[in-house]
Amino acid sequence: MDTTTIQPKENNAVLNSLTPLAYTLAESATRLRMSQKTVRRHIDKGNLRRCTKFGRVLIPRKDVETFFERNSEYAFAV
Repeated sequence: MDTTTIQPKENNAVLNSLTPLAYTLAESATRLRMSQKTVRRHIDKGNLRRCTKFGRVLIPRKDVETFFERNSEYAFAV
C-alpha cells in the first residue's frame, strides 16, 4: 500500500476569479495612489486604455500594472 501524502493542487480557476480583469476608475486611482481626475488625464493622454461598457469606465488590470511599473521609482527597487 502506498503511504505517500497527496498534496492538494492549487485551484487556479478560483484564484483567477478573485483577481479582476479590469478596475473601475476609482479602483485604478486607489491602486495608483492618484486622484480620479489624474487617472482621467492619463486616459486622455493615451497612457491608460479604457473600456466603457455597461455604463462604467473600466481600465484593464494589466494596463494599471504596466503604468505603475513604467512610472514608479519604487517598481524595481530591491
